[in-house]
Amino acid sequence: MSTPQPTPEPTAHADVSAGPQEAAPAAATPDEELVVTLSKPSADTGAPTAARTRGSHAALRYTLCRIGLFAAVSVIVWLACYALNITGRGAGILVVGISLAISGVLSYFLLNGQRDAMSAALVERVERAKARIDEGASAEDHLIADIAPRRSPTTDVS
Repeated sequence: MSTPQPTPEPTAHADVSAGPQEAAPAAATPDEELVVTLSKPSADTGAPTAARTRGSHAALRYTLCRIGLFAAVSVIVWLACYALNITGRGAGILVVGISLAISGVLSYFLLNGQRDAMSAALVERVERAKARIDEGASAEDHLIADIAPRRSPTTDVS
C-alpha cells in the first residue's frame, strides 16, 4: 500500500530500505514535494528457502525428540518400578524424577545433531534480522544525507 510523504525540497530519486519493505524511486511532483512509495522488495519474495524451511523446524524437531525420549524413558522406568514391586504414593514422583534425569543425560548425547541444527538456525535468523536492520539504517542515512544539504536555514527578516 502506497503512502505519499511530502518533504520541503524535491528530489529526483530516493531509495529507502526499512525492514521488509523497500522504497521505489520517487519523482518530484508538480507541487515540488518528495513522494516516497513503499513496495515489496523484489529480491525477497517471502517464499521459504531450503535453509529457512530446515531451520524453522529445527527447534520443533529437537523439542519433539526430547519429549519422545522422556516418554520412552518414563515407560521403561515405570516398567522397572512395576517389576521391582515399587508402588505406593511416591512411586509416580520417583518415576518422573528418574525419567527426567535419565532422559536429560541421554538427550545430551543422542540429540547433539538436532541441538546443533537448532542453534545454527537461531544464529542464521539473528544474522538475517541484523542485516535487515543495518540495511534499513543505511538507507535511512542515505535519505537523510540527500535531504539535509538541500535544506536552507530559514531566517526571519521581519
